[in-house]
Amino acid sequence: MRTIKFLTVLFISLFIFQTAYSQDFSSSEMKQLNKLFKKNELKKLKKADKKLKKAIKYKKKADKYFEQAKSARDKASSASSKKSRKKLEKKAKKLEKKAAKSIKKASKYFAKNNKIIYGTYKKYLKKARSSSDDDLRTDAGKEFESQASSNYRAAQSKRKSSRKVKKNREQYFSTLSEAIQMENDAVHAQLMAYGAYMNWSSVQVAEPVEEEPPVEEYQVEDTDVVEATTDVEEEAPPAPPVIFSVQIIATAEPLTPRELDMLNKQNQNVEQKREDGLFKYSVGSFTSYEEAEQLRDNLRSELSTRDAFVVAYQEGQKIEDILQAIELSKK
Repeated sequence: MRTIKFLTVLFISLFIFQTAYSQDFSSSEMKQLNKLFKKNELKKLKKADKKLKKAIKYKKKADKYFEQAKSARDKASSASSKKSRKKLEKKAKKLEKKAAKSIKKASKYFAKNNKIIYGTYKKYLKKARSSSDDDLRTDAGKEFESQASSNYRAAQSKRKSSRKVKKNREQYFSTLSEAIQMENDAVHAQLMAYGAYMNWSSVQVAEPVEEEPPVEEYQVEDTDVVEATTDVEEEAPPAPPVIFSVQIIATAEPLTPRELDMLNKQNQNVEQKREDGLFKYSVGSFTSYEEAEQLRDNLRSELSTRDAFVVAYQEGQKIEDILQAIELSKK
């Protein structure tokens, strides 16, 4: 039961549809984007769509195997004889292995899909940037580009590290799950960059806050009394704390009340965030990475939430680079 529970939760997180890339943007904006691409690039995007369809096919297979395995497990728990129970448990184990293989294949096609889309979008960002005549939106677009590049590099690093833990099936799928989410975040950041450069209404860029003019200070010269003075530097206000929590799942659609209730039974105070076109669910609130890391390890070992990982926020804003977040938390 532990294996099927793990794989079910993991696959919800792993299987994020491509619509998550573009659901924050209007159809007219996406059509405007496609006009930038040459025919060859549009063919590549169609090829990516085929990879996505294959991922969907393997996802459906995994769903079928999950249901069959669960049914076999349920029957085994109420079997009248030891022989029948062992037979059903053996059947469930085989079906779980088939489900795991289907997840692996779906992950593979997600990777190919993401690679094509990311590469194609990256190729034309310079062209979109040169068309922007708004300095504020151009700066915002460059920031989104930087986020996309950072997320994609981190995803490739995750994929590379997953090869080292291939023998540990749960850890392997957990690492792949994180890589796919990072790739999705990278593509979404690219679309945000296009939106900034091409003045899409769905991408709003905040105007800089104007600072109030400094208050003039008047010095009164006192010739009668001379006092020794020392310059005392005012202490800068402390930086807002970095808050670490543990993300346990991310989905393209919000969880149903029943699914959310299941999560709440396993974890206390599950928090939902709408971020980068996804619904992300996390638990815990710590000012040190070590405490969050301990909770993550506990979730992975006790609740089979193997795709849980630590995330960091400062004043409600996500810090993408976890190493930078750790450094900030120590200041």
